[in-house]
Amino acid sequence: MMKCWENDPYKRPTFTDLKNQLKDMENQHKVRQSHIVFNLFYRERLLNQTKQLIIHSIIYDLANTCNHYELTTWKRPLEQVVLELALSTIIFIRSFLNG
Repeated sequence: MMKCWENDPYKRPTFTDLKNQLKDMENQHKVRQSHIVFNLFYRERLLNQTKQLIIHSIIYDLANTCNHYELTTWKRPLEQVVLELALSTIIFIRSFLNG
């Protein structure tokens, strides 16, 4: 745009030149915006997948603990152990999802 104020009128851009430059700027902006949107979408998707993997891992560990209990002799009732594990799992998942 600064070239529009040149003292020599022949050094000033034509309307077509200005239109093309503005169109190029618009296209560059669209490309940048699409990259930003894609990156945000990808990060959100990756974060959700990571959360799901962690939650599935916790549930798997909880199930393995219950199976292990059936193979060993514990002094506490199974219901108490499962309840404690489930409660600690819920607390962990809530803090993970919120933080």
